[in-house]
Amino acid sequence: MVIQKKPFGQISVGDYSKIIYEYTIKKKNATVRIISYGATITSVLVPDKNGEVKDVVLGFSNQEGYFGENNPYFGSTVGRVANRIENAKIKVKDKTYNISANMPPNTLHGGFHGLDKKLWEATTDNDALIMTCISEHLEEGFPGYVEFRVIYELTDDSELRITFKAKTTLPTPINLTNHAYFNLAGHDTGSKGVYEHDIFIDADSYTPLNDKMIPIGELANVVGTPLDFTKKQNLGNAIAKSPGKGFDYNYCINGTGFRLAARASHKKTGRVLEVFTDQPGVQFYTGNFLDNI
Repeated sequence: MVIQKKPFGQISVGDYSKIIYEYTIKKKNATVRIISYGATITSVLVPDKNGEVKDVVLGFSNQEGYFGENNPYFGSTVGRVANRIENAKIKVKDKTYNISANMPPNTLHGGFHGLDKKLWEATTDNDALIMTCISEHLEEGFPGYVEFRVIYELTDDSELRITFKAKTTLPTPINLTNHAYFNLAGHDTGSKGVYEHDIFIDADSYTPLNDKMIPIGELANVVGTPLDFTKKQNLGNAIAKSPGKGFDYNYCINGTGFRLAARASHKKTGRVLEVFTDQPGVQFYTGNFLDNI
């Protein structure tokens, strides 16, 4: 495997300008590109069943897109806490912390300056790209000094493995994810290609939300509803029947331990995305409010 490094852009940090680097991981017929700004995946190029290579994630071609206010977290590492925190408050060991309300009155994806907006340091270790960053105590209001590490690996079978690690000095909530948007038909096929996908999610229940996209504290059964993916179904048909413009729900994955949680497949290309996790839930989001997709 080869890991290449080259400048991608620049970012101002205090009185200094620092270089944003792009790292390219290549193994056999697969290529993944990651930039140090936000430890962000900018492209994943993989062949289809006929050997044609296409980029299957959404992203921008330059730094301006990633710096823009309308960047929907394309491919970024999201945290300290992915998703929303109600009323921008957390309670840890009987102490309440007020955190950044970047989506008033709530917090989204770690606040105004979450991990997606940090400049990460990168090293390589054999076939792995290791990216690290620091979050100071009370940064965005969260307690604890935290060292974050994200490890990207590309296997011989074109599997992209992402490992998240965090080390903290104080008890603090941490919920990390990568916010890549996948289109297995190729990102240039737009919504037409998205609608051609088949989706399976091994979950009998989900967490219902209020009008602010906050869980109401209950679980609801999906079986027999428009949210049911316990049997594979076409995404275009499912979106047409969905309650809103698409899906943005946390599904409670059946079983325990490291297991298959979901599968997206695109019959025309033969590309398949499988998600394995040891966590209790998986967020299924269909890019409901993206422009020109």
